[in-house]
Amino acid sequence: MSITIDIDGIDKLKRELESMEQGLKFEAIDFWCKRIVNDIKLNTSLETAERLVMEAVPNADGNVEIKFSSPPELISLVGETIRRYLPDMPITTRAFFRKFIEIVEEKAKEGS
Repeated sequence: MSITIDIDGIDKLKRELESMEQGLKFEAIDFWCKRIVNDIKLNTSLETAERLVMEAVPNADGNVEIKFSSPPELISLVGETIRRYLPDMPITTRAFFRKFIEIVEEKAKEGS
């Protein structure tokens, strides 16, 4: 004899939690880094775009960080491009990139 209990919305909640977990994995962060860099390189006439580096790097602890190097004149374009893609990202990926661009823009201000 078995009992099955259906709770409205539990499947949706499970899918949402799985999506959130996937959004912080290397593959997701790497996908968006590549998409952002490619967009910038394809849509700017600045020769300095070739010096833009934005790569996902897995840590030993399982987390992901971004290796980032950019000419100063591209910082605002990087921020604009990330912000344009935020609505398309999973919620956790979105939070990751919001924090990333906040840190990058703050460091750029300090360096000015």
